[in-house]
Amino acid sequence: MHAFLIRHAAAEEVAPEGDDSRRALTAAGRRDAARMGTRLARRSVRFVHLATSPYLRARETAQALADAGAATSIELARELLPGADLRAAIRRIQRWRGENLGDVALVGHQPDMSRLVEVLLWGEVRGAVEMKKGAVAALELPERGTIVGACRLLWLLTPKML
Repeated sequence: MHAFLIRHAAAEEVAPEGDDSRRALTAAGRRDAARMGTRLARRSVRFVHLATSPYLRARETAQALADAGAATSIELARELLPGADLRAAIRRIQRWRGENLGDVALVGHQPDMSRLVEVLLWGEVRGAVEMKKGAVAALELPERGTIVGACRLLWLLTPKML
């Protein structure tokens, strides 16, 4: 089973009325998110679960993935809000792994997504991974036991690489 950790695509620098949660994707961000979804779907990547931060830019990124056929539904996940406790996201991934239904994805923010990748790989935050806007990290989950420090990085791609 694989988990895909995705940083939202490029978004507006300033939000309407200063509300960070309402920052939308830029035109380039929408193109990158759509391309990401198309390229993943073309490679037969299908998410049985796709969870996203409730912030607009993350929801729009997740919707682009679903529109391209990489997922059939989207779940809003408060544990993917900026600055949320990573342990809640880890519990979600572990719960999904227990269902054993297929690949899963989470769409969130920086620096949280980079930190989540590091904790899943090494069991700690090292500051070595930087997920660019619209980047996707594909991790292989262990079949049993904890996923913390036990995952294997398959690839980490930016929108230009996809």
